[in-house]
Amino acid sequence: MTRWKQVASALFSIGLVIAMAWYFLPQFTSVSEIKSSIDSMSTVELVTLGIAALWNLVTYTFVMVTTMPGLTYRQAFVVTESSTAVSNTVPGGGAMGIAMNYSMYSSWGFSRSRGSVSLLLSGVWNNFVKLGLPIFAIAIVAIQGGRGGGRILVALAGLGGLAFAIVVFWLLLRSQEGAHNIGIKAGKVASWL
Repeated sequence: MTRWKQVASALFSIGLVIAMAWYFLPQFTSVSEIKSSIDSMSTVELVTLGIAALWNLVTYTFVMVTTMPGLTYRQAFVVTESSTAVSNTVPGGGAMGIAMNYSMYSSWGFSRSRGSVSLLLSGVWNNFVKLGLPIFAIAIVAIQGGRGGGRILVALAGLGGLAFAIVVFWLLLRSQEGAHNIGIKAGKVASWL
């Protein structure tokens, strides 16, 4: 990549972040409420939140490098942070984030099929973890003595959602006919909604 392209790419990225912060974000939330929430946090809460954020930023690069042999940690960090920023801030950003991933992978010489396998593997396991984490959180609350009936119900609903997702995933991979039937049924539900 030439020096001019690197500078243009960096300026575009900075411009995108500025546009998201000053244009998109205020359309969907109150920036002053966010600021007051942050201001009301204790030092321990802020440090814990900062550590959790850094942990999230760093650890996802391991997933990307594992699912995309040949990808460097620096590239994984760039692709993860860029696509996540777009996905989480722009309406319909999930599709744009995936397109960004493909574009970046292609610019680094990876094939579309290799990018597809990486995105599929990381996405599937990411969703399983997201379905499992609320169960983990409820277990922590229960251990600390907050065993309310509502919390147990939420934990059971989360466990049911995780089990349902695993069964559907297994049925999708089991046979082409099963995948076809699930796709037809999911399409009918989506059309009805």
